[in-house]
Amino acid sequence: MVKALNAKSWTDVVKRGLRMSKPVYFAQVQLYMVYMQLGVALFTALNKDSQALHHEIVPFEPAEAQALSGRAVAIIRAADAEDLPPRMASAPDFYLCRMCAWSQRCWGEPRPGNAPGERFSGERAEPGHDLQSVIGTGPRHRRHQGLLLASPHRAARVQSLRLSERGLTAEGQCFPKTVDDLKPVLEIASEFPLHHLDIQPDIRPRRIEDCLPLLEGWMRLAEEVGFPVYFETHRDRMTTDLFFVLDLLDAIPDLPLLADLPHFLVGREFAWPVDDENHAMIDRILENSWAFHGRVASREQVQIEISFPPHRMWVELFEGWWQRGFESWRPRAAPDASLAFTCELGPKPYAIIGRDGNDTTDRWGESLQLRDISRDIWERGS
Repeated sequence: MVKALNAKSWTDVVKRGLRMSKPVYFAQVQLYMVYMQLGVALFTALNKDSQALHHEIVPFEPAEAQALSGRAVAIIRAADAEDLPPRMASAPDFYLCRMCAWSQRCWGEPRPGNAPGERFSGERAEPGHDLQSVIGTGPRHRRHQGLLLASPHRAARVQSLRLSERGLTAEGQCFPKTVDDLKPVLEIASEFPLHHLDIQPDIRPRRIEDCLPLLEGWMRLAEEVGFPVYFETHRDRMTTDLFFVLDLLDAIPDLPLLADLPHFLVGREFAWPVDDENHAMIDRILENSWAFHGRVASREQVQIEISFPPHRMWVELFEGWWQRGFESWRPRAAPDASLAFTCELGPKPYAIIGRDGNDTTDRWGESLQLRDISRDIWERGS
């Protein structure tokens, strides 16, 4: 973390250290380390007057991070219950209250059991323009020996409200390592509208027989909820390799997949033109696919610019795969079912970047292109 400070503030940090001089920055660093799974962080203070630098090594303190997180969760839960704790001051002219963005709401009307004010109710943020909304949670969202970072129910509720305003629903996503890891995810997801839940198994057994108890356990749990649960074909997961996933399908013929096909193309580096044998293996994946993540790859790069004319041959390859996937889905799906195609274009390292470090294309614009491509394929099959 880097902060620019005036000379007086900078000198105080040098003299007393980050914890004593800047407790807010110290708290930020502790929570950053939780989310980034770091055991130590470097804090750098820049003297804005002299340009001098001060560096301080900050170790991770689990107890401190837990206390900070617990304080945030307590505030969120109190707000949900419309029961805020007492204010920190007895009058609105207290210096911290004068600088607080919520001062007017806090001190507006009388509140029972406290000085004048009003009950807090969170203001809803404007809906974003994300093409995918993730409401799932899993072990990778709980860092450092089970440290509670935030209320997943609160996060899911906010996302659900934003989506419902636009007539949308969510794709859930989670990264379980064990069968039990999936249970809290399903509990949360069951409370909110969800199109389907996407599992990326965050475990990499080398033998098929070691995968079967996990997959079968997750499938048994999925039978208890009212929305579909799929297993995504994804790099660095149980499903990273095409041949391995085909063996899984031989062992569990009804394994429901979410097809993220670029990982297979890159992982196996299909020769161009793609031959019938490789097409047949992809077709076997498509026969078990119930949803799709949209991205175009080449045999060397997992996400290429679809608007570049030299990449047209790869775009056409994926259009053909998606068309066959849609055609396979139609006779299998229920009459009232809907097919999810997520336009999933990621930033670097997914996206190719120029020497300036920025994407070579407009990912939002290309996401809209993918949307139009998928809709055109769908309409042609209607």
